[in-house]
This record gives sequence, C-alpha cells and structure tokens, in this order.
Amino acid sequence: MELKKIHIWLCANKLSLNNDKTAANFVIFHSSQKRNNLPIDLKIDSKSIRQKNSVKYLGIMVDKNLTWKEQVHQLCKKVSRGIGLISKLRH
Repeated sequence: MELKKIHIWLCANKLSLNNDKTAANFVIFHSSQKRNNLPIDLKIDSKSIRQKNSVKYLGIMVDKNLTWKEQVHQLCKKVSRGIGLISKLRH
C-alpha cells in the first residue's frame, strides 16, 4: 500500500521513478541466525524493485545482517588496487 501511495504522489507531482537509472533495490534486515526465504515481489507502477543482500547508502555498504563484511570487502578491493598502482609507479 505504501508503494502505491508513493506512485500516486509521484504522478500527482508529474514525477516518475526510473528503475533503470535509480538504484531501485530493497534489503530485508534480519539477524544472521534468522533467515527469510520467502520471495517478496515489490513493484511500483508494475515495475519490479529488486531484493538485494546489500546496498550502498551514502557511500557505505549496508548488508542484510547489518555487519561490516561487505563494506570491509569493498574497501579492501580499493586499497589493493591503490597499492598495486603505487607499486607499479615505483618500478
């Protein structure tokens, strides 16, 4: 119902949500011990919103268990690339 209200508000204000350009994703937060295996189908104006295990919000990766694993993984990849570039410059 809330997504329908958002769609009505967007239409009333002559706006649209472009799922291809925006990160139209959602995450269901839960503890690592409690798993949610039920498929959830969310749509706005017949366009699906994808369920993800993690999303980037304000530059920080937030995962479904609210741990730092994905954020640390992404940061390690960036640092590794930087170290690789620096080592190539030295030679």
